[in-house]
Amino acid sequence: KIFMGGDTMTISSVDESDKIFYQNLYTLMRKGDSLEDLAVGRNDKLKLDERYSFTKYFGYFASKPDDVRRVLQRVITRLNELRGSGPLKGQSPFPSDKNVSDEDIKYLISEKFQTLGSEIFDPLCLYDKKNIQNILVPELGELRKQKLEGTIDSEDSGYKMRKAISKAKLMFMLNVGLSANKGATGSIVISWFGQKPIGIFKPKKTNESTLESIVNWWKYQLQTQVSHLKTAAMARPRAEVAAHILDTHLGVGITCPTVLTEFKGEIFKSKLLNGSFQLYARDTVEAAEIKAILDCKEEFHEDEIKNFQMMTILDYLMGDLDGHEENWLVKKGKGCLIAKLYKIDNANSFIKSNPERAFLTDCKQYVWSEWVIAEKEFVDCSKKLMLSLTSELIEQVIDNINHELPLFLDEDIIRLLKQRARVLFTLASLEIATPKFLGQLQTDEEIEGFLRLHEQIAGKESQKILETDFIVVDDYLPD
Repeated sequence: KIFMGGDTMTISSVDESDKIFYQNLYTLMRKGDSLEDLAVGRNDKLKLDERYSFTKYFGYFASKPDDVRRVLQRVITRLNELRGSGPLKGQSPFPSDKNVSDEDIKYLISEKFQTLGSEIFDPLCLYDKKNIQNILVPELGELRKQKLEGTIDSEDSGYKMRKAISKAKLMFMLNVGLSANKGATGSIVISWFGQKPIGIFKPKKTNESTLESIVNWWKYQLQTQVSHLKTAAMARPRAEVAAHILDTHLGVGITCPTVLTEFKGEIFKSKLLNGSFQLYARDTVEAAEIKAILDCKEEFHEDEIKNFQMMTILDYLMGDLDGHEENWLVKKGKGCLIAKLYKIDNANSFIKSNPERAFLTDCKQYVWSEWVIAEKEFVDCSKKLMLSLTSELIEQVIDNINHELPLFLDEDIIRLLKQRARVLFTLASLEIATPKFLGQLQTDEEIEGFLRLHEQIAGKESQKILETDFIVVDDYLPD
């Protein structure tokens, strides 16, 4: 027996089985009934017999996806043949009896076949079928066509971003290659059919439940990370984009390209959800994996020092509260553990208030100051970058961010951004300055005390700042 929609139909012959098979397939296409709505035979595996098996039929489709048009054509043709003889209700969802259009295929795969489950339709079967991928996401097909025709530079950053977003759209459509990223910001790592990572999507904050509201209230009272950040739904995705704008303007190149976009998929209950999309830095490892080895080195490679210091400067300028080792990705080189460094997960940057020393245990701000390599003095290229952080340049950065992200920056964020830029500019004027010292200037008292003390000491005497026990000079300055 076949149980469907509350009706019971008994199979009495092969011809009747043939008819019921297509009737049920038609219903699946028209109504999107799930497997739970349709049980066939004693093992409930949608099996009429070996000849008319859902599993066997769709297994053919999964094993030979290049024949998708012909397979679907068989279904439509048979449905039309049965239209006058069986208890079919409504009309075929396709406009033509002879042709299966691109829209038909997109409708079936993205809207209907998803209800069948991977046992019958496994999206992974489309991994190497570019023709079908191009139908499902036309933008992807167009980009591939442009590359083939040589009308676009495949190394162009804009092309790479558009192609990655198109691939990500396909993964969300098929609900495959999606996994929750580490951390508490709700980001999703998107991989091409579960293989190579494409990028990271950080969706906007959804409405809080009553319990979440209570928990967040306590977090504010305890001055945890969230109490220093904007609370708007898109604040964290926008911080990711702002970090890349800042990095691009300074020409440092340690953040991955990041843009605002939107995706739709089963994971979001088929709704469009806005957020930030960041290209994935491939062939890298988390900095935590190299820390022990790097800390044991007696001499550091010049690229290790330069890349590490560039990251510390940008991280300090952003005021990132969550800049721990798992959020720095490094690419190793010959004789060099940090041939290239990428800073990711910048959602907790651009703070609106500095943390107090008593509450810094919850924050992972400037943890790079604890690394042995942080004791190395800032090299010339690092000091050059720090000395470029004039008030004029910071105003340009603010204008760029405001242009791309209207209303993201507020007075408090701008005030602290300028304050941190002053710290970096001032520190670069000293003969001896290190990331280790920089990372200790975190609270309002420490930062303002350092700037005030520097203003009081002119010329060569400014060097005494780093040679004096700050606790003796002023109670609110670090050693």
